[in-house]
Amino acid sequence: MEQDIENALKKINHLLNFVYNRVENRSAKELLKSSKISINSIKDIMDTKAIAYKPINILIADDVKLNTCILEAILEDKEHKIFIVYDGQEVLDKMKELKKIGQNIDILFIDHRMPNMVGSQAVEIIRKNQENYSHNNLKIISITNEPNIIIKLQELYNEHISKPFSKDKIINITKILKKHIRNNK
Repeated sequence: MEQDIENALKKINHLLNFVYNRVENRSAKELLKSSKISINSIKDIMDTKAIAYKPINILIADDVKLNTCILEAILEDKEHKIFIVYDGQEVLDKMKELKKIGQNIDILFIDHRMPNMVGSQAVEIIRKNQENYSHNNLKIISITNEPNIIIKLQELYNEHISKPFSKDKIINITKILKKHIRNNK
């Protein structure tokens, strides 16, 4: 029995060293150094690390290519996977396509005035049939310079960014939404 305990302790120490060498978070390393760590604490640390590096899928929908390029440049980050479409119907098609292969859009930036289907119409379809398009934690950001649209349809969107874009506002909203998404995955 003593040998079993010793073997178990060696395995735990090996696991602690393995996790310690792969964790970059300072507070997690301090927890690993302490002698009061539990198996559940190790699991929590490993789960947190896995979530921290899961990319956020962002879909940008705007018929003006310059706008999509600006947003893409602002959002470009190794933690993001960015998809671009140019009308409301393409939004629905892309989200369904990704859903079929087990991926979900986490954040949707969508313009209002686009050909084939306006942004708010696409958003209404997504909100009514969420399970066909993404997870329940989907965040939708309106990108338009039409104040009357924003007021009239505010319940459809989580946030609004007016054109021309403010880099700081886009980055701040995205950070907040990413944190919320990761905490609820």
